Amino acid sequence: MTLLIHPGFHKTGTTWLQEQLFSDKALFNMMMSHVEIDSLIVRPHDFDFDAGPARFQVAEKLSSSQAVNVLSSEILVGNPFYGSRDAVGLAHRLHAIAPDARILLTIREQGAMLRSLYQQYVKRGGSLPIRKFLNQQCEPGYFGFAPDIFRYERHAALYAKLFGAKSVLVLPQELLARNPRRFVDLLLRFSGHPGLPDDHKLSADRPGKSFPPGGTPLIRLANHLRPSVLHPGGPRASRWIGESLLRLGYFCNIGNNRQRRQWSAVVNPLRDGYAASNRALQPYCPVSLEEFGYVMEDNTEG
Repeated sequence: MTLLIHPGFHKTGTTWLQEQLFSDKALFNMMMSHVEIDSLIVRPHDFDFDAGPARFQVAEKLSSSQAVNVLSSEILVGNPFYGSRDAVGLAHRLHAIAPDARILLTIREQGAMLRSLYQQYVKRGGSLPIRKFLNQQCEPGYFGFAPDIFRYERHAALYAKLFGAKSVLVLPQELLARNPRRFVDLLLRFSGHPGLPDDHKLSADRPGKSFPPGGTPLIRLANHLRPSVLHPGGPRASRWIGESLLRLGYFCNIGNNRQRRQWSAVVNPLRDGYAASNRALQPYCPVSLEEFGYVMEDNTEG
């Protein structure tokens, strides 16, 4: 069977895909965990990377059944908090490992993506307000978030150049949310599978929701008072205060609308800048992106 590589993106239903869909052994054969993908593909320095060990593991775990062999991890498009600057190198590593693979890119409308990613940044310990996070001005040699990483057509075009245009499929998270059976059927058929059987039930479980917008100020404050993924050296003496504020933030709906307005004022100008990218992306996607709210450049002439 075909090897399907799903390198991301973050915040596009990847947890459900990995924990519920790709773990369904009747349809898929998950070949590596996040830890294995990180160890064999992502983490090695450019001086040290060797495609051989990953290539060997892929060959060893290939299934000869009808199940689709799949490698899936959103870390394969890089860390968005730092501008996904390793996205191109990771694509080339994947090609060195499995040049005949097919590529699935899952995406999300950029306005929703920017808001969701900011919430993830705060959840992981970030303390910048959204305007500074999305428009970071870093010192030379240091990097932060870069809005251009969500010009999805650049990623699709890169994978098309490496693997062939017919080997790249783009599916929106919005289709997964609205019509999961069609989403799954499209990716199965793209992978050489006959398609989703009519009697096959998909898991209705969904990952837990993020904190409400109104909780953002509390959690940002909490992140100054505790160690976190992004700030492991944070103060430990005040950790109990930070953890208490963090828990409170998940229940704070006061100011939800105000936070949404503030976020929209920052996000909407960036969102409008993706119109040309989305138009160029459309040929890789079998459903209308415009119908799912993606801003589109007018392609009429005259």
